[in-house]
Order: sequence, then structure tokens, then C-alpha cells
Amino acid sequence: MTVFTRKFITVFTLLMLGVTALPSAPAVAAVDCSVPFGPGVNLYECGLGDAFLNFSNLAGANLSRTDLTFANIVGTNLQGANLSRADLSQAFMRGANLRNANLSRANLTNAFLFEADLRGANLDRVIWDNTTCPDGSNSDDNGDRCFP
Repeated sequence: MTVFTRKFITVFTLLMLGVTALPSAPAVAAVDCSVPFGPGVNLYECGLGDAFLNFSNLAGANLSRTDLTFANIVGTNLQGANLSRADLSQAFMRGANLRNANLSRANLTNAFLFEADLRGANLDRVIWDNTTCPDGSNSDDNGDRCFP
């Protein structure tokens, strides 16, 4: 008996017994994006485009897959934060503390990182496109990347 035949027989048997819907997996709770911002906050997949986060303390926060386009992040403490796959295009991040932050696969197109601290940050597969680097240079002139 093939796998297809077994599945067909199982589905057919359930229908004959009057079962029309199988139990589904429990829904994943949505993240509350209105929580007070602070160290360690979970803002996974939140829409924070145009947000004003200047001089905030978001150390260790989860900002993975978060939309931070055009956000103001001047002097913000993001040390150890998870910004993997975050969209930081057009973000203004002058002097931000990104030490040991995870920026893997983040989009930094046209972002302004002048004087930002990227030491120890995970920069694997970051999208660098016309990004102003911490030293004031442009990522396009550095082989499409910035150096910590």
C-alpha cells in the first residue's frame, strides 16, 4: 500500500465518520507592539516605520523582522539587540550603540550610521546600499559594506 493510498483511506474514513475538520495547530500569539519600549522588549515584526526612538534604551530587544524604515534612532542603545531581517532603510542612526547586535540580513539601504558603534555586531548578509558608514564613508565605496 502506498503512502498516497493510506492517506486517502484515512481521509475517506474520517469523512465517513462525520469528521469534517481536523484540529489545527494552536495559533501563535501576536506580539503587542504597543508595549512600553525598554531593554529586552519583544517587538518582533512590529511596524515602527517613522518611529522616534532617539536616545532610547533597547539593549537586548527583539526587533527581528521589524519595519524601522525612516526611523529616528539617534544615540539609541541597541547593544545585543536582535535586528535580524529588520528593515532599517532610510533610518537615521547617528551614534547608535549596536555593539554585539545581530544585524544579519538587515536592510540598511540609505541608512545613516555615522558614529554608530558596530563592534562585535553580526553583519552577515546585510544589505548595504548607499549606506553612510560609522566613519562617514559610503558603503558603495567600500565594496558594498561598512566596517565596524
